[in-house]
Amino acid sequence: MAHCANQHVRNRPIEPGRAQALQHASGAHRRRLEAWRGEMLACLAHTEAVIDFGEEEGLAAGVLDGVRPRVAALLGDLARHLRAGAHPHFKAVSLRRRAQPGVA
Repeated sequence: MAHCANQHVRNRPIEPGRAQALQHASGAHRRRLEAWRGEMLACLAHTEAVIDFGEEEGLAAGVLDGVRPRVAALLGDLARHLRAGAHPHFKAVSLRRRAQPGVA
């Protein structure tokens, strides 16, 4: 009887792990990562356009004014995700990055 009870406790998923497993199974994490990637690539493309053509076309100020809030929102979303402990690897990377001198 004790063996059966121990087996039940071992096999019962803990709530945060269960929620994360459900998100993985539903594709929610993949969709979130793809959205972040798309936003990063869009911001990068706009920034590269400013670097390559901004002075010639007079685009720099307007384009960068549009990119800055998008990057800030993306950083905020990523920070919230990391603070929530979404993935131990990413949390460890974030902690190592903060520990580096001169890294914000």
